[in-house]
Amino acid sequence: MVYGRTDPKARGKLIAAIKITQKQLQMDDPTYRDFLARNFSGLTSCTQLEQDQLAELLDALKRELPEGHPARTKGHYIRPEHRKARALWFSLFHLGVVETGSDAAFAAYVRGMTEIDNPRFVRNWTPIIEGLKAWAAREGGVDWSERWDSLGDPRSQVILAQWKRLVDAGVIKNRHAMMKYARSTKHVSRECMVWQMDLAQRDRFIEHLGGRIRKLGERPAASAS
Repeated sequence: MVYGRTDPKARGKLIAAIKITQKQLQMDDPTYRDFLARNFSGLTSCTQLEQDQLAELLDALKRELPEGHPARTKGHYIRPEHRKARALWFSLFHLGVVETGSDAAFAAYVRGMTEIDNPRFVRNWTPIIEGLKAWAAREGGVDWSERWDSLGDPRSQVILAQWKRLVDAGVIKNRHAMMKYARSTKHVSRECMVWQMDLAQRDRFIEHLGGRIRKLGERPAASAS
């Protein structure tokens, strides 16, 4: 839930709810301030947060409550930029650049870039996204200007880079047979052309090609620097 930035009443309710949840967690003030500092760039008081940050903090605290607690948050808001960065990390995994696509590995990467423990609390995703894209271009061979359709969907660039890697490794013999190969995997219908694949089909095809890339045994000691 995201509240308006300039509504004093909503802001007051959020701060009150945060204090109640802190008590429910039996979280003392030093632990609470440390939690804030680690996730909000050194801030140690909720009064220093903007209203959407207060909502994020409340959700995070509620998720710390025991399973079955009536106030425990089950779901939470994730920024579109967060989703994009997470998708880029998963693409690096399927390009064979990183060894795991896990949330823990992604969080560790974000922590190294921002010194923020939980990616949900990152405010400025631009340097992270641009860093991941540069990493994919440098070590995954992704040409972000290359595409096969007018959708502007970055999955197409990832698939083209995966395909080229498999061709260069000799796993794929005919670089021009992507459509025939895609149909043979049953991830794409026989009537569909490559550029007509919907997003779900592209995701499945990326996962399939990623599995073949990982079988190459090429596990580069990739560095984000």
